[in-house]
Amino acid sequence: KRDTIFVFAGYNDEMQDFLAMNPGLRSRIGYTFHFEDYSPEELTEIYSRKMRGYGFSVTPGALEKVRSIMEYFQDVQNFGNGRFVRNILEKAKMNQASRLLEYDFDAITTEEIKTIKAVDITPPPEVKKEVKRTIGFVY
Repeated sequence: KRDTIFVFAGYNDEMQDFLAMNPGLRSRIGYTFHFEDYSPEELTEIYSRKMRGYGFSVTPGALEKVRSIMEYFQDVQNFGNGRFVRNILEKAKMNQASRLLEYDFDAITTEEIKTIKAVDITPPPEVKKEVKRTIGFVY
């Protein structure tokens, strides 16, 4: 006998729309789980651990910048959590490589190669935070 398991994963609103597309679909799904978004602190810790796993050290200033970016973007729709962390991480590695290209090749130390600095941290360009505008008067 073969058992098959299907896992449907996505953002809550989109998953609700998916389940509503076919009246019989919801009744055929045995379990649903909702996972809360990671906090900015948890996302920063994930970033730090991933970087250590790649053999990098991250300066305190860089970690503070990562946390600041996570706080700023956390309320953006479809924020992405882990994917967002990965995008910032990959962008930091590219920024660091570009920064090191400006150095005299013989002056680059192993420590420089393995260190991510605050200047290397930038938010992914594909994510734009919409500014919420209100209409009315402020007293």
